Amino acid sequence: MQCNKFSGTISSGLGVIKKRLVKEMVFGIQASKDVNLSNISRSLKEDIPFIKTEDRLSMNLASEDISAQLNREIMRLAANKVDDTMVIAVDPGVIMKPYAKEMEKQYNIYDGSQGRPARGYHLCQVTGANLAHDKIVPLYCEAYSSEDSNYPGSSEKIMGIVQKVKAKIGTKGTWAGMCLTDWQP
Repeated sequence: MQCNKFSGTISSGLGVIKKRLVKEMVFGIQASKDVNLSNISRSLKEDIPFIKTEDRLSMNLASEDISAQLNREIMRLAANKVDDTMVIAVDPGVIMKPYAKEMEKQYNIYDGSQGRPARGYHLCQVTGANLAHDKIVPLYCEAYSSEDSNYPGSSEKIMGIVQKVKAKIGTKGTWAGMCLTDWQP
């Protein structure tokens, strides 16, 4: 029930097919405790071969990038939960895709946990946290590639994300996680 309510809320403004996709992905990730599309498809337990479910999910995920809409809704929901006692953590990182040979716009990254080069994507997450009260509020998450023709550069991309979040939450909290020398809340 909560899964349906949450997925319905964050997918508001999307069409019927995309709303169903978000609902199935949220449920599938929660049920399978995995982000692997095959495992998500299996967890949906449809009355068709799971490969057909996987193909449908894959096609719908590839047809249109809905991440901006989802991030807008998540920020909208989170804005009134952020207060001045929170730390707003900006966490730039990477997603490694060691077995993905055909994924577009992968680039060379450094896998710090393995201590060697890898292939993957940039990731930037922004989270509000009040550790004294065990309160964590997700605010934004975006994966992107430096191989994309619209990629502005690492600092510019992260600063753009910070500005998007700041536009929703205002000057609440204390920002941390990266050098913000050119930015004042």
